[in-house]
Amino acid sequence: MQILFSLRMVNSTHNMVYGAFSSTATEELLLYTYDSNICNRCLKRYVNIREFFSKRVADRGLAYTKFKAHKFSYLNVSGIGSSYVPDGVECGLACVSIPLCLSLNLAAFHDIIGKLPCEVLPSDMYNNSDKFVASTVAITFVSQQSPCISWPCQNTGACATQYEENIYVCLCEKGYKGKHTHRRTQNKNTLICY
Repeated sequence: MQILFSLRMVNSTHNMVYGAFSSTATEELLLYTYDSNICNRCLKRYVNIREFFSKRVADRGLAYTKFKAHKFSYLNVSGIGSSYVPDGVECGLACVSIPLCLSLNLAAFHDIIGKLPCEVLPSDMYNNSDKFVASTVAITFVSQQSPCISWPCQNTGACATQYEENIYVCLCEKGYKGKHTHRRTQNKNTLICY
């Protein structure tokens, strides 16, 4: 499992990247920074590496999330925007910088001028699972780490992640209820099941 971690700090005069980390399932955090006091203070305040999830704190100038790559697949939805980036970290940082971004499609190989096409997306594979498709071309879909990764909602219930709290809610099909949409109900209008 490959996880891409991105952290971006923003203040009133600069929009600087303080750190990015790419791992193959280790719990190490590697940061590069121009001002370690600012970055260390933010990490102590907001980031617990073992229980790490998405956070966007606009008034404090901090945004971070953990991503998971899904090779040879993509989410077929309209994007928020697209650009050409030198590497996957820059694409992840672009997503972190846009509050509406929940995932991204990223080319697996650089183009002829050495750039990767990157598309930031306003949805994720859990809310649009019917649009999450295998790719015959070299594309990697990158989603935010989510408690929906285990697909806990049963009976075609949709899993809606609440990224800030690192929790999920199952949206039940009519006729089902329960935290995991696992029980039949006589009420055919049930939609949210806690």
